[in-house]
Amino acid sequence: MLKWLALLSLVSLNASAAPEATAPLSGQTFSSAYRAILERSLRIETQRRQIDASEARRLAQWGSLAPSLSFEVNQKQAGESPSVGPLNGAALTTTVNLFRSGADLAGIQAARENLRANREKLLNERQLVEEDALSALVTFIGRVRARQINEKIVQLRAESLRIAKERYDRGLLAMQEVDKVAIDLDNSRAKLIDAQAREAEGRALLKSALGHDAIAIEWPWKDSLVKSQDLDKGLFDLERRPDWRQLKASVEEQKGRRRQALGQLLPSLSFSASLGNSDLANSGRRDWGTLLTLSVPIFEGLRDYSNFQVQGLELQVAEYRLEALRRLAPAEVESLKENHRAARESALAREKTAKVSERLFSDNQQRFRLGRATVNELAFDQDRLLQSQLLEIEGWLNLHLTYARLCHGLGGFVVASSEVSLSCEPAEPIVR
Repeated sequence: MLKWLALLSLVSLNASAAPEATAPLSGQTFSSAYRAILERSLRIETQRRQIDASEARRLAQWGSLAPSLSFEVNQKQAGESPSVGPLNGAALTTTVNLFRSGADLAGIQAARENLRANREKLLNERQLVEEDALSALVTFIGRVRARQINEKIVQLRAESLRIAKERYDRGLLAMQEVDKVAIDLDNSRAKLIDAQAREAEGRALLKSALGHDAIAIEWPWKDSLVKSQDLDKGLFDLERRPDWRQLKASVEEQKGRRRQALGQLLPSLSFSASLGNSDLANSGRRDWGTLLTLSVPIFEGLRDYSNFQVQGLELQVAEYRLEALRRLAPAEVESLKENHRAARESALAREKTAKVSERLFSDNQQRFRLGRATVNELAFDQDRLLQSQLLEIEGWLNLHLTYARLCHGLGGFVVASSEVSLSCEPAEPIVR
């Protein structure tokens, strides 16, 4: 009879101690939820509007080379004696900027580089959104699993308390030992409350990013992440990184702005022509005229000189940022490779440890039921089971995040190739 009881208790313990067996698998898959977060990201849409604004500014710069055309209507009171009535006139005038010491061409170049920088920033924003999306998803999944594990520990300790009380009633266990089990149960309930609070925080974060929290509580990318050794060997090239290309374009933009500011300090040449009538009452009369103007700035309140100085400083700031990334990026990528390699090995080791801890606890639970293990031994095994399973969750969570960071460090996008696999693809422009 005791053998049958032992077998039944072992089966029920294994069913309750494995979070995968009770994790809800209904809801949106991990990969589809990941793609949905990217599609509804406001950061990406905001940057797209910045690109539209850059295109409009570039068009305005090109317009500085085109002739201007205006139609003017005026009324003039002649100061003659005897007095002459008001003279109504109209004229069509065009003005062409012939030469501005290269300011217009420099402005066009700066606008072009500004557009290129914003396009590269769009790719960089995509990478940041990918990290936020993965963080929201894996954090929520990890906290749901942590809450489930804490619930199982509460159930196991409640069962241990019931067994302890039965043994006390039969005179096989001291009351102090029963109190120890009761205290452990109360502590586990307190930890469960903390786990529920952390899950609520993770749920709020996911709802903000995805719009809902109905996702499958599982790690579908585990196999792909375990096989991601090729990413550890990925060749590093700064030119593949959008943030590097963005900063390079920003440097070129500031160079153009500085040349444009310099051109505004130098002479300019313009031509204008007009055709009209100074007296509309005399319709047979036509007035026309041309004007060639050479402008030499002498003093304009230091406005243009100050602008030239500011643009020079802005260029230095852009160059410093580019140099800072050049110094940081190689070491950063090497660190990311090492972190990802260690995270993969750690996740596998933690998963193995969690399975061993579960088996040891099952054995010790049965020994305690038969009076062959003490309350302290059972408590140690329960704590070991809890910690090993929580560490396993952290291991898989960290592996997801290190993969994304390494992929981005190498200049790629994390792409959900299918519902159960992922890949690191080159950061090509987003199709609008």
